[in-house]
Amino acid sequence: VYHKTVKVPADWVAGGTNVPIDKDNPSCTDCEGSDGELLKQGYANGHLQFLRYKRSQLDQLDPKLTLDLVQVRAEWEGLSESDREPFRKLAQEEKDILGDNFKKDYREKISQISPEERKRRKIESDRKYRLKIKEENARKVTEEKFCAVKFEEILEK
Repeated sequence: VYHKTVKVPADWVAGGTNVPIDKDNPSCTDCEGSDGELLKQGYANGHLQFLRYKRSQLDQLDPKLTLDLVQVRAEWEGLSESDREPFRKLAQEEKDILGDNFKKDYREKISQISPEERKRRKIESDRKYRLKIKEENARKVTEEKFCAVKFEEILEK
């Protein structure tokens, strides 16, 4: 059963096909830059390959319908490991096609940062995270106290 509940951006499911992005694939229009270098640096994992497959099935029925992502996620979670394997193989094939381009920009950016700078950024990030958690916990305590006071006021009336 398919519902018209959620629209998925086209770039999430890469055109609704389960064919991996391939620089040798003539149907792939967004794979190469002007100099022939691959632009794509990531790949769709097994779940996204499954989503592409479901999208292609739905497009065959009616291209105007949209996927119910909650239902597709539940269906994916209900699949056995052996049923998931073909989608994971597609994901691995797509990753293999990317080769050295996989996360190329990220790796280049990281390689230009000194180990001391990486350590400083990690410490700063950790501090921000701990502060965020501390503020959230303080906010929860304040709200609970406020609710308790309000509850007591209501009971006194």
